[in-house]
Amino acid sequence: MKHSESPYDHVTISLGVSSVIPQLNTDSIELVKQADLALYQSKRRGKNRYECFQHKE
Repeated sequence: MKHSESPYDHVTISLGVSSVIPQLNTDSIELVKQADLALYQSKRRGKNRYECFQHKE
């Protein structure tokens, strides 16, 4: 998609990614929060990129 005001001349996206193996007690809200954290990390690190949520164990 053309975007004349972008330095890339087209629309770019930043993504936040998270995944989980579903269990009976899986909280979908937590999954969305993790993806959201990854999205904002992606935006902080630049445009036109993705970041995956890193689980801390």
